[in-house]
Amino acid sequence: MLPTVLFLSLLTAIYLYPRVSQNVKRFAQLERLSAKQVVGIALAVALAVAVLALIPTYLLPYVVIGSFCLSLGVLTYMAYPRVVAALLLPLSVLASYFIRASVALAFLALLTSLLLSMVVSSMVRWRETMLFVVLLIAVDVLHVFVTKSMVVYAEKAVAAGLPVGLVVPTFPAKGYVLLGLGDFLIASLLCLQAMERFGRRRALQAATGISVAFAVSYPLLTWMEVGFFPATIIVFAGFLLGLFPAILTPRLS
Repeated sequence: MLPTVLFLSLLTAIYLYPRVSQNVKRFAQLERLSAKQVVGIALAVALAVAVLALIPTYLLPYVVIGSFCLSLGVLTYMAYPRVVAALLLPLSVLASYFIRASVALAFLALLTSLLLSMVVSSMVRWRETMLFVVLLIAVDVLHVFVTKSMVVYAEKAVAAGLPVGLVVPTFPAKGYVLLGLGDFLIASLLCLQAMERFGRRRALQAATGISVAFAVSYPLLTWMEVGFFPATIIVFAGFLLGLFPAILTPRLS
């Protein structure tokens, strides 16, 4: 289920991106991010994860749901400049959370992640994207293996029913696997940048490579009882696997 949902999400982002990108550029007239700004954003993400891990459990829903509502409203208006849509989707997040409609809430959270990847992709170049992804991998490894902040935040958020990622039960092993929304964002961003540089065909190959990487690695990690693992490593490895023909062919020629 996990690699299938991931692939369909990446497919959606790839086919919606051209129209969304045009609307974003027309609406905001955004400038391309520099390498220095990319480093600053990565450091801000690292700090945000550490802060979220320290927030008391009873306050966490207000912070997370409030952030999702605000982000979804702004991103929706940038991608599809209609006031009704920009208001209805955040209200749907609130309604889904309070009535415990977990499937609807997960869908809206995933939509927020994909919209954010499209907006960011409209603002970065290929080199800055690679720098950004490498820095986020370092942040992910730091907060999973060293500070444990990512683990603490994920466990508290899942227990509170907050939309932090896709949770899939495992079988026959008892438990679940979690792929965070940030991992969806990075996977989508990489595929969109591949489309910008190499075309849609290469983007589809990148999406396939990422999905296959999860189809192979997650059952293996579950069998080995690894527990929490930085999924950004799997995303980037799958991206390189899918994009390998595009990188290798010109060199062979």
